[in-house]
Amino acid sequence: MSRLALRRWHRRVADATVWRVDRGAAVGAAIAIAASALMTVSSAAQTASTGPAASGAVANASFVRRSPAREGGAQLEVATRSYRRGEAGPVVALVGAVHIADASYFDQMQRSLDEHAVVLYESVAPRGVERSLRRRGADRVELTRDSMLYLRRMMLLVREADQANATEPAKVGGTGAAPSLERTLERAPSIDSRAGAWIEAALRDAWGGAIELEAQESGGFVLISRGEDGAPGGEAEAADIRLRTPPDRRAPASSADDGLQAGLAAALGLSFQLTAMNYGGRHWELADMSEREFSEALGHPDDGSTATMRTLTGASMTAGLARSVLAMLRLADGVSGGRLRELTKLMLIEALAASSEQTLKRGLPPKLMEVILVRRNEVVWEELAARLAGDQPPESIAIFYGAAHMPDLERRLLAEGWRAVDERWVPAMSANARAAGLDASDEAMLRGMIRDALRDAGLDEAVSGRPAGKVEP
Repeated sequence: MSRLALRRWHRRVADATVWRVDRGAAVGAAIAIAASALMTVSSAAQTASTGPAASGAVANASFVRRSPAREGGAQLEVATRSYRRGEAGPVVALVGAVHIADASYFDQMQRSLDEHAVVLYESVAPRGVERSLRRRGADRVELTRDSMLYLRRMMLLVREADQANATEPAKVGGTGAAPSLERTLERAPSIDSRAGAWIEAALRDAWGGAIELEAQESGGFVLISRGEDGAPGGEAEAADIRLRTPPDRRAPASSADDGLQAGLAAALGLSFQLTAMNYGGRHWELADMSEREFSEALGHPDDGSTATMRTLTGASMTAGLARSVLAMLRLADGVSGGRLRELTKLMLIEALAASSEQTLKRGLPPKLMEVILVRRNEVVWEELAARLAGDQPPESIAIFYGAAHMPDLERRLLAEGWRAVDERWVPAMSANARAAGLDASDEAMLRGMIRDALRDAGLDEAVSGRPAGKVEP
């Protein structure tokens, strides 16, 4: 959404005196939505339909829609569609995701996904975990060093978590003993449920040798790869690679830490996908690019795309400002008795429901758009094809990706002869308009304002009237 459109939206909100909230709350809501637009661009700028529930799966149709809530307001629903090719054989389920939602939504998603034989999930993986993927890099020294950096960071996080849980105050700090590699593998999934397989891969270098741990009396440690020959010393690829603890012995900040989506979820009393769901099951498999591949695919780190990604993940000064806005939202929500939270959720639901598949395409630089949707979809498509190619493919494979990715994946399935056999809609979040101080006429005005703002930004593509396709029994 353009700055001009946001300013116009801001003015409309501030001037809407018929709303049953004060002027300051309205202004704060508009600012909060400006911050939430960052989250929307990152992965939740979904295709959506405001029409009635479809009777069957629809080619090129939305995987997100708005529906009325029982006590006024609205709820956001996300689709899961299942497909089969022929009369028998594997089922492929496209499980659309929104990355902030009610805790009950993630609980239901967890139960549903754990019923599948394989779950291919979305997550741009941190540098250093490439060797846990099917793809491999060419520079084994660089791959090993990146893996060791990732392993070191997780070891420091485990130590910090152990110290925070220690009952003796003297143990809390940055100088505790280094955790063993075994302890890191055991404890890290409780910090990040995706970490188990990644650490297992990082425990060996790119030549297959085991990473060694050398503890130091000061509490520091050194990770060592013996290189290509597996022996101490050596030159070129046979040379040892040594990685020491950083001077402050603290885990370096990660771009994924406390990102804008997590901050927005906390401010709205919602849950964040990466902390709400367990990715540690053996049938859960990462099917996405790594940060290295993402950067290489962009090709031009100074074209604005890198700055965009850093903002979305919470690593830039812009993200720091957005976090401050979110902190103000929490404070203002307390003063307003919870009305501002409900109003902001309602605006977020309406904005997602009013936007179309073109929203993300128009809101990002073309190169970044290609990488985020097209190139990443190609990765998961290749992973799906590899699993279906075997003599005994899994009975069911779920693709758990942001809903914005799903129309393209659906088109690919339909083009290869798959047919839709089931469709389910799951409530993801709801907002109570009455709790926000809005009556029915206020709510209708809000929806009109949001559509006007999207029209001003050129993001008002038609989202209804698409040809429907029947779900076959």
